[in-house]
Amino acid sequence: MRSRSSCRYRMAFFGHALSAARTLTACLAVLLLFITSVAHGEVACTATEAKAMRVAAQRLLDKKDLTGALALLQAQEGKCSWDGVDESPLDYFWLKSDLALVLHKSGKDLECLRVLAPLLEPVDPRSLLRNNLADSRVADAISYNNDLCRRAYERRYAAFTSRPCTNDKGDQGVEVPGGCLLLMAAPTSYYELPRREDDDTYPEQICPRLVVARRGKRSLRLKVVDSDTDDPLTDISACCNIESSGLSVAVQGKSVRVRVLGGGHGCAGGSIIADEDAVYEWKGLRLRLLESNRIARH
Repeated sequence: MRSRSSCRYRMAFFGHALSAARTLTACLAVLLLFITSVAHGEVACTATEAKAMRVAAQRLLDKKDLTGALALLQAQEGKCSWDGVDESPLDYFWLKSDLALVLHKSGKDLECLRVLAPLLEPVDPRSLLRNNLADSRVADAISYNNDLCRRAYERRYAAFTSRPCTNDKGDQGVEVPGGCLLLMAAPTSYYELPRREDDDTYPEQICPRLVVARRGKRSLRLKVVDSDTDDPLTDISACCNIESSGLSVAVQGKSVRVRVLGGGHGCAGGSIIADEDAVYEWKGLRLRLLESNRIARH
């Protein structure tokens, strides 16, 4: 008899069990469909092919071959677009759910969250809601897998804390050695600036600033050095979404790291929706980006 955890795992991964005969037939179908699609240069996948690939991946998991299952599902995901699965997009969602769970079991929780984010964003055409699947079994599996990945992902940042503090004006921030770290609003907005594409001072004008307030002393502004396009504190398309409530710090000896969070539409408009999550090393008055884990939701 399978344990309850085993049954739950089956639900999250495959949705329903197949007989040994059907499994063998499906796996043979995988090979035939793969050869046929390569021979004809096809990119889109059929519902039958998607199901067969999922069965083949389950067989690899049963053999404890996480690497093989992950490679198989990622290869199939590259072929199966949301509107590329014939008959029904349901198989597209099961394929994504399976891939997310294998990514989690492989320790790739950020990649798992990135796979599932568009499926859970209501405005995205690929979402469960827009495809009338919000109350389905596959929605339950995707939600369960997303929670698994989110909890595992957040464990990486267990050392970060957000003890509240305020400056002399009552602005709220988080405690740091020697003061209170605050996110101060930008001087202006993207839409109030003149359109000069060669002006590299844009981030200075439209991005919020991290400031250390000290009782009875002048506040100190922290500055990002060696920034790149993935830096949410200087990226003019994303910096407006950083939230003061998303600040946290981790102190270990003389090492201080700052984590910033936020999310929303691009600062310059458009349909893009993303969550920002970045960690900086703080030395003196300088912040250096250590990791940027942006998750696109739409």
